[in-house]
Amino acid sequence: MATYEDILNAAMDEVTEPEDLPDGTYRASIVSAKFNKAKDKDTNDYVLFVYVPAEAQDDVDEVGLEAIDDLVEERIFDRFWLSDRRDFYKLNLRLDAFGVDYAGLTRGQALEAAVGAEALVSIEASGDFVNITGVAPL
Repeated sequence: MATYEDILNAAMDEVTEPEDLPDGTYRASIVSAKFNKAKDKDTNDYVLFVYVPAEAQDDVDEVGLEAIDDLVEERIFDRFWLSDRRDFYKLNLRLDAFGVDYAGLTRGQALEAAVGAEALVSIEASGDFVNITGVAPL
């Protein structure tokens, strides 16, 4: 991984657009799970999950995968909006898929406990965005 000095000393015209993760399913782990309060009355609170893919599954295009320098340097961002009580239930289902035992925990404690948990995460790339199409237990 490049150091801060490496980044500052790199020539601007040497920067190329990185390849997107190919669509498909990855064994991934949660490296961050944080509750974020809405910034204004027109938005909703949300949980931001950050996943690191560790291993591509059979449905990932091998040629596209070869264009990725280092799979574990990639990040998959999953913003989980909390607009009504049904969304809190869906949050439980997401934690279930990652095998998080949240019995007796507060939501904040459950999010902390989620870090390091693994599941199968299916994605579809769409320009600058990655859509999570499914999460399943290992």
